[in-house]
Amino acid sequence: MNGEWAGYVSATLDSSNSIGLPTYVVQELILTPAHRGHGYGPHLSTLLAASLPDRTRILTGTIHAANTGARAAALTAGRHDIGGWLQLPLAG
Repeated sequence: MNGEWAGYVSATLDSSNSIGLPTYVVQELILTPAHRGHGYGPHLSTLLAASLPDRTRILTGTIHAANTGARAAALTAGRHDIGGWLQLPLAG
């Protein structure tokens, strides 16, 4: 909006190859509160994917289950929910 800072997105190589495939991992996709809910999240995801140099790699990432806005944006951008992790509190 008018040249103001709206947020950022970043990814790294998964050098550990933790899922057995060559991947990039989304590290952050953050928007300022004033820029949330305007479709920038899905747009940033697709721009990130298009800008990565190695097209043979898969782009992965984790979204916290409570972050419904980020999950909706990721699905709108064409990302697929492949299961993920289930986190439970430990009984004390």
